[in-house]
Amino acid sequence: MNLAQQLFESGIITYHRTDSTHVSDVGISLAKEFILENIGENYFVGRTWGEEGAHECIRPTKVLTPDELTISAKIGTISLPEDAIKLYDIIFSRFIASQMKPVKVLKGKVKLELSWKVNGEEISISKLSDMNMKIIEDGWNKVIFLPISDIARILVEKKVFEFETEDFKFSFVSPVPPYTHGSLIEEMRKRGIGRPSTYAYIIKTLLDRGYCIDSKGFIIITKLGREVYEKLKNSSKYSKYTREDYTRELEEKMDKVGKGEENYMDVLKKLYFELFQDTSN
Repeated sequence: MNLAQQLFESGIITYHRTDSTHVSDVGISLAKEFILENIGENYFVGRTWGEEGAHECIRPTKVLTPDELTISAKIGTISLPEDAIKLYDIIFSRFIASQMKPVKVLKGKVKLELSWKVNGEEISISKLSDMNMKIIEDGWNKVIFLPISDIARILVEKKVFEFETEDFKFSFVSPVPPYTHGSLIEEMRKRGIGRPSTYAYIIKTLLDRGYCIDSKGFIIITKLGREVYEKLKNSSKYSKYTREDYTRELEEKMDKVGKGEENYMDVLKKLYFELFQDTSN
């Protein structure tokens, strides 16, 4: 049982297998109660965040702070592991922040330049970075930490610093780093592939079948994975099933079924006959 499921079955959070951002009136009232009592009336800005659907967003079901949950777990009122409480802390703080006014920040662009010589040849690196320079007016940063750049702080204080280094060591890495579990899920989310309830299962299936391996947290495709993909992609029967747009369209149809915009039997019949035709030829 994963951590979110433990929180859900304990009645502490709403249904966890959803990507909905909609907040119900009950949820807004819970956030309002906490913000008014602990932060200040001026910080509350109730928002529904999107259209109502089959499920609302993942949120606390009651005004229970992470500290109170920790105490309840210690005295045995609630049986939850420490990692589940840490997850609840993230859910609680992000939900409360979603019902607070925006924070006003002074932002700036800082250009960092570094140059050195290797075997008589000068090498230079230049990077332009956006940085939070100063918080002008507090808002949701009262519950979620908003970092102010150390470089920005030094610039504000008008300090000049220099440094010298020797004995450089270079290594060549792929210009596109391998996916981690988190970055792969984020990429699937961007491309409309999979849903919150299936992300982990998709990755687990790839690993279980040997199409990928987990190397120090990175997802690395195997020779078998490449060969299977190339075989399917170049197949006259199954190539369309490897296309992202086919998967995305199927996911969209499932969403429409969930919203009552499509009849699930019509979708299943069309899919069945499509698969039957491909496999029978």
